[in-house]
Amino acid sequence: MSHPARPPHQIWLPPLEVSEPIDSLVARLAGQGPWHVDYGQNPGLVFPVGIVDIPEEHTQRVHVIDAEMDNVMVVRDRPARQVHHVDDADGLGGR
Repeated sequence: MSHPARPPHQIWLPPLEVSEPIDSLVARLAGQGPWHVDYGQNPGLVFPVGIVDIPEEHTQRVHVIDAEMDNVMVVRDRPARQVHHVDDADGLGGR
């Protein structure tokens, strides 16, 4: 009598080949449904940015930046574009 072979135990987690969308990162971090549900109730300023693989612990976790605890600097490389609004009620382009 033959027994069906069971699949071998997977000792590695799947590779991180594709970037996770932000919605799934927030859902994994919060352990809940859509990101917009109660996301404002989270303490602090925590921003999920990706998944980190920790082979020693056989786990993959959401990597976050905690803006209250970490050193965070925002750099802008060029000035903001200015938009001028022109009253064009007469159809002359503000002339």
